[in-house]
Amino acid sequence: MTAAVLKEFALRTRVPVNSRSTGVDAVLQGEIRNLFSAPVTFGVNTFASAFLVTVQISVKLVRVKDGVVLYENSDFSFQAQYELNASVSQFFSEENAAVERLARDFAAALASSVLTR
Repeated sequence: MTAAVLKEFALRTRVPVNSRSTGVDAVLQGEIRNLFSAPVTFGVNTFASAFLVTVQISVKLVRVKDGVVLYENSDFSFQAQYELNASVSQFFSEENAAVERLARDFAAALASSVLTR
C-alpha cells in the first residue's frame, strides 16, 4: 500500500515524493485500521465470483516546519468490488495481482481526497 501511495502522489504532484520523513516539506502519516472483504456475487461451482473490499485508515498530512495539519481524516474509507477468476485454484494464483490492483485503486482514491481538499 505504501509503495502505491508514494507512486500515486509522485504521478499527481510536481514535488519530489519519497518514503523518508526528513528533508521534506510535509509528511503523510497513515494507519490501516481495518481491511476486510465480503462476497457479493457467487458463481457456478465457486465460493464467490466477486468481493467487496473495504479499507479503512486514519490519515494525516502534516507540514514539517510548524506541525500544521494540512489534511486529516481519522476514518478514510475506500471500497471497491473486484471480480475473481471462476475457480478457487485460479484465485490463489492471482492473489498478488489482486492486491496490487487494490493498492493502486486505494492510492488513487486517497491522493484524490488529499489533493482536492
